[in-house]
Amino acid sequence: MLNADLALTGRSAVTIDVVRQWVAWGVLPKAKATASTIGTSPEWQRDRAAYRLATRLALARASGVHRQTAVIVQAWLEGHYRDHAKAHAALLSEYIRARNRVTKSIVTEMDFADFSRVGEVRKRAMRKQLGPLDDRFKGTRFEASPEFFALAIQSGQIGITDPDRFEFVLRQTINAIGPEFAKISDQFPITPFVGSFTGMFGDPVEIANSAQKTIGSASHRQLRIARYLLRKGLKRIETADKFADDTGSMETYRPIFSMIASLKHQISFGPWPIFMFVQMLQLVKSGGEIAFD
Repeated sequence: MLNADLALTGRSAVTIDVVRQWVAWGVLPKAKATASTIGTSPEWQRDRAAYRLATRLALARASGVHRQTAVIVQAWLEGHYRDHAKAHAALLSEYIRARNRVTKSIVTEMDFADFSRVGEVRKRAMRKQLGPLDDRFKGTRFEASPEFFALAIQSGQIGITDPDRFEFVLRQTINAIGPEFAKISDQFPITPFVGSFTGMFGDPVEIANSAQKTIGSASHRQLRIARYLLRKGLKRIETADKFADDTGSMETYRPIFSMIASLKHQISFGPWPIFMFVQMLQLVKSGGEIAFD
């Protein structure tokens, strides 16, 4: 039923063994026995809440979330996993894995140079080094400037940010989306958000303010607040298709909502929500605030 509802086939299909594995990992409740007639074995089934959870796990699995730690993190971020100590350890493990994968691809840096003085060859290299996500928004009003990516990488690796320049470039990127977004950005507390990139990809051996240390030293309360903020943000992404189909939506922004809707599985599962969560956690620990209402 689950495979049919989600059109899952081949390696993406959910088998009995996969379900048993989820149960063993504590991310899916056990099935409950229903009444049976004398002399026959009972039938086993799960309620609607468990089926919805299984649906999320199946979608995550289809997006590449297979490892036990990755599945636990995904379930915890969505509020379905209760062992917070184990989730905290899994989160740190998955973050380190994702960070190492990103930093391995970063072979060209700004070397503290002013971006206007960086040569075109180096700029092209910096634009391409993060892989297929680099061109995800190319040609759209969501396309971030190459300088934004360069500043984000530099800030994430060395743990030092030029807040004025970073904020200026980030506002330019937001304002390019449209005039209404420009008005919002003028009221948005963007400075703490800029700071949330600091140390994102840094090695704790090399810098004092690495995100790895942020995760490791976070309190239970800070983790829960960051998760709450992340879930509010992801909810907007998950429901973007409703705005895209809404005939009352502004015609100007319908393509943007359609684009977000097409990316929601890529953004909602795997490394993306982990990095977004770390940003929220760094905001929380720095005393910053962000609202999605």
